[in-house]
Amino acid sequence: MKKFILSAVALLFVGGACCVNAQELTKEQKAALKAQEKELKGFLKEAKKNSQIGEGAKPNFDAARAALANAAKNPAAANNPEFFLQAAEVESNAFTVAAQANDLVNYANAATAGFDFYKKAYAAANGNKGLQQKIQAGALNIYQSTSGMQMVGNVFYQEKEWQKCLDAWNVAKTAHLEPMISENVMAKPIVEMNAADSVISNLYLNCFSVAQYMMQDTLAANKELMYLKDHPADETQLNQVLQALCLNYYGADDSLKFEQALREGVDRLPNETWYLNNLINVYIQAKRYDEASSFIDKAIASDPENPTLTFVKGNLLEQLGDAEGSFKCYEKALALDPSNAEINSAMGRFYYNKAQNVEEEYFQKKQFEKGDAAAAEFYDKALPFFEAAYAFDTDRKDKSIAIALRMLYGKKIAKGQKQYQSLRSEVSSAYGFE
Repeated sequence: MKKFILSAVALLFVGGACCVNAQELTKEQKAALKAQEKELKGFLKEAKKNSQIGEGAKPNFDAARAALANAAKNPAAANNPEFFLQAAEVESNAFTVAAQANDLVNYANAATAGFDFYKKAYAAANGNKGLQQKIQAGALNIYQSTSGMQMVGNVFYQEKEWQKCLDAWNVAKTAHLEPMISENVMAKPIVEMNAADSVISNLYLNCFSVAQYMMQDTLAANKELMYLKDHPADETQLNQVLQALCLNYYGADDSLKFEQALREGVDRLPNETWYLNNLINVYIQAKRYDEASSFIDKAIASDPENPTLTFVKGNLLEQLGDAEGSFKCYEKALALDPSNAEINSAMGRFYYNKAQNVEEEYFQKKQFEKGDAAAAEFYDKALPFFEAAYAFDTDRKDKSIAIALRMLYGKKIAKGQKQYQSLRSEVSSAYGFE
């Protein structure tokens, strides 16, 4: 055993001697290193000269970047904080010039490159406090000017640079955690303001919608959406996130997760009918009628004066073929919320369908005139509800309102009531019909 230990110690000393010998450079090697350092300094000087800004300066950022590209090929640039810092300062100056010129694309590209170079420079500085403070100041300027790098993601989103958009928002998610920011006492207020757990911009959601629709990366989108739904900025964003998740699950034919996401939407956003309507449709398509009815009845029992819940109950009854039951629900919902476009449209639809049924009944008997007269009563009852729906549908989202009004106005015009022509044209134009 002693012999083995002695042998090991001997080997250790031999190894150390070899290491020392390897570090002893020849004159030629020393000269080569000196030449590399001189060449690197020359390229960095050229980059600095071509990136100067201020009064009377004429920066040439392309030339500065070309000098840096040459510098990067030099072995002396490897893990060299001075190289990374000069590269960062070139991009920082380019960022400033682009911001002043409102050149958003170059603004975003320079911010992205500059922040990354500052990050590398800070790591390479390896405890050099003076150099780190200089790096911190430059990095903080870009960080603060871009609201924690969020604005960079937005620029690329607007420019449809999908991959750059995703990359930028991934940087923005954790930018406040970078040591050059988190260790900077001057950065504390903005770090807190932009921390991922406190404020997440709605723009952040947009980039992962891009991942879903433009880059077909639904799994990545879902991962981020799952995070966002637990850290929403407000109810508007929560609604956007949950609907995006629901649509992703629906598109992937994941019925279980689709239903779970819908139920979460109902629980967290009880006044948003989208989730409840879709959830009830899920139950109906699965022929889970009792579950659908029980679900909505429990919701109404806990909030009987909620027009949304009563309206959804009417939708359920209408889909189950109970026209009279649905009408009573719509009537109650309208009393609770008379300026609701959906409810007014549903009331109009009830009378419109009744008119259609009456026409069909008489027409089968070939009693056309009686059918027209009997149906006209219900068409006339439908008209004011659709007109109210049109007035309240200010976003012009529901084209079924326009379709119904065009039909109702057309019947009036056919009977010689020409004053409805202008109303029909107005509705057609509002909803984009020719």
